[in-house]
Amino acid sequence: AVDTLVNTAGVVQNPGKSYRVTVNNFIADGGDGFSTLLKGTNRIGGAQDIDALTGFLANFKTPKTAYALGANAVDAGSPRINRVGSVGTGATCPSGANVNL
Repeated sequence: AVDTLVNTAGVVQNPGKSYRVTVNNFIADGGDGFSTLLKGTNRIGGAQDIDALTGFLANFKTPKTAYALGANAVDAGSPRINRVGSVGTGATCPSGANVNL
């Protein structure tokens, strides 16, 4: 069953009733203005969000190192981006720019 805690006018329907909620530590500590949760009783701490994230990521292979020119046999060492046009056509790079990125 779903209980209505606060009606559309903002009136608490049953202020004497207690509820069990599950929130992260940030919200439980009153973050984002949830100061009412600071009044809670029987607070039980648990794993941190970061623990869940690292546990999830541990199921995956370590990513390859950052892309390096020539690291992939498909590129055969050629630049990933080339300047379009040729000298004299107005296709110029700003001074100090690398034409082969």
